Amino acid sequence: MKRGTTITIIIVAAVIVVLGTVYVSWTSKSYSATGQFERLADGSIRYTHSLTNETWHPMRYIVAADPESQVKTVLVHAESSDPDKTVVRMEQGTGNRPWSVALVVPGHQQASIDVTFKLEESVSSPGLSADSNTRGIYPTFEILLNVNK
Repeated sequence: MKRGTTITIIIVAAVIVVLGTVYVSWTSKSYSATGQFERLADGSIRYTHSLTNETWHPMRYIVAADPESQVKTVLVHAESSDPDKTVVRMEQGTGNRPWSVALVVPGHQQASIDVTFKLEESVSSPGLSADSNTRGIYPTFEILLNVNK
């Protein structure tokens, strides 16, 4: 075997090992998270969530309205633990998410997102749920807020 071929094989093997390690660290539970809903006096709903990234790599952190929600919502206010790096999107029409709040959390860091939203229609006792999932090549932790009648 030629020297160039041997070096190429070693480099490819090293890349596979590194990618495998990253994949395993991401697919294992690499975060701790907690969230809570609160009904405010003016009828709006506040959702407070915190996330601890327990990995060495950054993680995208998103709190968003679920497009499948029975009751549509309007974002009233959003804040986070890192306001300078927070991206708030309020999309009109049939976007992927009606609204979202996103933040990148560095490895071994804690972050929080706090959103206040109103319901587009009056519901006396809305069913509130927050469904979380992880996805993507770039590690993403997403919470979709759902309101049912």
